Amino acid sequence: MKLCIIGHARHGKDTVAHLLERYGLKTQDSSRFALRKFLFAQLAPKYSYKSINEAYLDRVNRRAEWYEAIREYNQLDRARLAKELLREADIYVGMRDLEEIIACKEQGIFDWIIWVDASKRKPPEDKSSFNISPDLANVVINNNDTEEQLELRVGYFYEKMIAGL
Repeated sequence: MKLCIIGHARHGKDTVAHLLERYGLKTQDSSRFALRKFLFAQLAPKYSYKSINEAYLDRVNRRAEWYEAIREYNQLDRARLAKELLREADIYVGMRDLEEIIACKEQGIFDWIIWVDASKRKPPEDKSSFNISPDLANVVINNNDTEEQLELRVGYFYEKMIAGL
C-alpha cells in the first residue's frame, strides 16, 4: 500500500502519517528525504547549516526555495522524488506541487492520496510554495477538532479504505 498525504503547512500531515504507522506502514517526510538525497548539499554552503536537522528546522523560513529546488530535481520526471522515497517507505508526506501529483497519478504511484484539512483553525499555505487542491485527493481527513477525533478518523479510514481492500 502506497499513500501520499497532502495539505497545507501545519494542518497535521505528519500527525496523520504517524497515526498510520500504528498499522505497520512506514512513513517518510518528503522534506527530510529531499535533504538526504540532494538538498542539504545544495543549501548547507549557502546557509551554513551544520546538520540535516538544522536545515530541516529552518525549512519553514525557506519554503518557496525548497519548493523550487524540488521542482528542479523532478524536472525530467515529476514523479522522481516520490518514486525514490517510496523505495524506502509506504507513505510520502508533504507533496507540494500540482505537476508532481498529476505525474504520480498518471503513473499510478499511489494507492491513496489523502488531504488533511485543518482550515477551520489554520490558515492556508502561501501559493509560492504550494499549489495543490483537495480535489486531487481520494479522501479528505478532517483535522479541525481534537486529537482524539483525528485519531478516530484515521483509524476509520484505515479500517474501511485500506484494510478492506
